[in-house]
Amino acid sequence: MNRRGIVFLVVLGFLLPVMASAATPQQEDIHPHADVDVWVNALGYYNYYWNDLGSGNRINVNIDVTSGDDIDFYILDEDNYDTYINGGSASSHLTRENAGSISVSYTIPSSGEWHLIFRNDNWFFRKHLEGTITVTAPYVPTSPSSSAGAVMALLVIAAVVICIAVCAAKSQKDKQEGPVASQSSQTGYQVAQPSVRPTQQVGFCPYCGTPKQLFDAKFCSKCGRAFSGPDLG
Repeated sequence: MNRRGIVFLVVLGFLLPVMASAATPQQEDIHPHADVDVWVNALGYYNYYWNDLGSGNRINVNIDVTSGDDIDFYILDEDNYDTYINGGSASSHLTRENAGSISVSYTIPSSGEWHLIFRNDNWFFRKHLEGTITVTAPYVPTSPSSSAGAVMALLVIAAVVICIAVCAAKSQKDKQEGPVASQSSQTGYQVAQPSVRPTQQVGFCPYCGTPKQLFDAKFCSKCGRAFSGPDLG
C-alpha cells in the first residue's frame, strides 16, 4: 500500500465519528419558503391549504396587510372548513381578527387536511397580503441506545481502519529496510586475525652460563666453546 492510501485510511478513520455526529436528524422545512403576495376581494377570503399534514407539524405564518387596514385569520381542519364554506358555525383552532399583521406558529394536533383562511370583511375595498407561510416537521430525537450504538460501531470501524493503516505502514517500512540489512550482514567488515610468528627457543651456555643462546647455536656467543645440541639449556 502506497503512502497516499495510508493517509486516506487514517483520515477516513478520524472522519467517521465526525460523520456520525453530522448524521443526527435535525428539524427541517417540508415547504422551505412559501411566498404570499395576493389580493383579497371585498367580502371574500383567501384559502391556503394542505391536503395532508402529519400530526406534530408546525405551521408558521408571517403575513402583513400592505393595503387596507386589517384582516381576519383562522386555522381550520377539514370538517370545520366544510362547515365554514357552507355558511355554518365553524370552530377555529387559532383566530386573529382585525389584524394588520399576523405572526403565529401552530402545531397540528392530528393528521389530515388543514386550511388557513384570510377573510376580508370590508364591503367596498380589497386588501393586499404579503409575507411567508412555512411548515416545519416535528423534531424526533434519536433514542440514546440506538445513537450510542451507532457511534460505538463507527468508532470501532475507525479503530480498525487506523490499525490497518499502521500495519500497512510498518509492512512497507520492513520491506524497504529488509534488503539493506541483509546486504550489510553479507558485506560487513571481517576482523583480521593476527599473524603469529613462531618464537625461537633459547637456552644458556652450560660452560659459562651465558643466557639467551639460540637453540640451534653451535658455539657460545661469549666463551666460544662448542655446544652439543642436547646440552643446550
